[in-house]
Amino acid sequence: MNTGKKYLIFGSNGQLGTDLKQILQEKKIPFSAYDFPDGDITNPKLVTDIMHKEKPQIIINAAAYTAVDRAESEADMAFAVNAEGVKNLAHAAAGIPLIHISTDYVFPGDKEGAYFEQDETGPKSVYGSSKLQGERYLKEISDFFILIRTSWVYGLHGNNFVKIMIRLMNEREELKVVNDQFGSPTWSFDLARAIIDICEDSQKLDHVRNQTYHYRNDGDTTWFGFAEEIFLQLRKYNPQIKCRGVTGIKTEEYPTPAKRPANSVINIDSISTLLGSCPDHWKVSLEKFMSKLFHGDYS
Repeated sequence: MNTGKKYLIFGSNGQLGTDLKQILQEKKIPFSAYDFPDGDITNPKLVTDIMHKEKPQIIINAAAYTAVDRAESEADMAFAVNAEGVKNLAHAAAGIPLIHISTDYVFPGDKEGAYFEQDETGPKSVYGSSKLQGERYLKEISDFFILIRTSWVYGLHGNNFVKIMIRLMNEREELKVVNDQFGSPTWSFDLARAIIDICEDSQKLDHVRNQTYHYRNDGDTTWFGFAEEIFLQLRKYNPQIKCRGVTGIKTEEYPTPAKRPANSVINIDSISTLLGSCPDHWKVSLEKFMSKLFHGDYS
């Protein structure tokens, strides 16, 4: 029986939260998990009451408003969850290590090459602005935080780009996907394992106190490149899919309410050094994800 730290997870039913729960269960690490509405982080009293009840040693905030386009018309909701919610957690944590997940969309996207942790931010969307405000509250209030920015997250649970592409590839003969926005896919299971790895190692936990890190799978691509690889891998499991190919288009050919950064690739040198190895390449992780999705196999 593991007698280590007790974890408290907010946003426990999302992609990352569900993977965190699975890993903690497998490792027999004690945890409590909350999601909306029982764990509504926009309610400061509720958050404080949960902290007092659960008495955790580690808090992970996987709760977020992630509807990038809808945020443009629901700014109040986006800021309530992504900014005010983080403020509430930071106040209530009171010295307990708080791991908070942010996004590559805090960057403007006009840099050549990958963004480092210390690079200047400048979000182009309401979503990115709300996440950046959450980062600011975290740094202003918390005296023990770990800020992890990630990108293009997909997982078994919830809606995401990979699942959308699989559905559309079964419905349409051709797909057109933006080919001039660069970033890096991230499998939520890999991110969850990295977080637990850091938290379970006391030396790593001390080292990362009040620091910002970037985590994603290795390699970068465009949304088109991501979709093309999904198509190639999907055909191994379903050769009869309706889709015959993916075509790349420009951003202006697919207008959306929210403006996306043209380049949101984040540098992962620091997290790779901390973990002792570079995260798996995104194509390798996508292959593992597809195996789990179709065969129930994480190996």
